[in-house]
Amino acid sequence: MSIKVYWREHCSQCKSVIEYFEEKKLPVDTIDVTYDQDKFQEMLSLGGIATPLIVIGEHVIHSFDRQKLDRMLEGVH
Repeated sequence: MSIKVYWREHCSQCKSVIEYFEEKKLPVDTIDVTYDQDKFQEMLSLGGIATPLIVIGEHVIHSFDRQKLDRMLEGVH
């Protein structure tokens, strides 16, 4: 299972979601879109318009919802 988090500087929800995955001891690929236009465009192509954008396998999640992530990871983890 691959996990990606598109994030930007000064985004408190971004920090929270990254900490969430660290607490779960799950590897996460963090992608900073603050100054990287190519990565920002990549995020937009996934339907993201704001950070954090979370991608778990084929699932795209548009905000940090701890309960939703817990339910999703129960079936995978």
